[in-house]
Order: sequence, then C-alpha cells, then structure tokens
Amino acid sequence: MSRRLAVIAHDNKKVDLIATRHTARLVRDKVGLEVEELLSGPERGDAQIAARVATADLIIAALAAHAQGPQAAESGAGW
Repeated sequence: MSRRLAVIAHDNKKVDLIATRHTARLVRDKVGLEVEELLSGPERGDAQIAARVATADLIIAALAAHAQGPQAAESGAGW
C-alpha cells in the first residue's frame, strides 16, 4: 500500500516545502513542486528539520514511518 500525505493551505497561507535530500528530489521529480533540499536522513537532515522546529522557522514536521523498520537516521544512532 502506498503512503499518502495531504497538504491543505488556504490561498493566502501558502507554504514553502522543506525535506531531506531523497524526499525532496522525489517530490520535485514526481510532483513538480519546488522543495528546499536539506541533508539526507543518514547525514542528519532530520536534525536540521528538528532545529528549524525548535527555532520556530518550521511550524510542522511530518514523518512517514517505514513499514519495514527504522532506517539508520531513525534509529537514534548518534543521539
């Protein structure tokens, strides 16, 4: 089963998209949306996203869980 993410923004509340490297490239290539590309997950792109949440530069973050278990970046390695 494929995973889906729905984003709803009113006309005067459009947002910039930010994602880790692979996700950003997939969104850009498959959907055609502009996405700010951060580091990949294993390179701590998730930490870059967390830092933006902590500094209120990013108001929401969504994580799509991997059905086959955590990836290296999600396992807490290095934390």
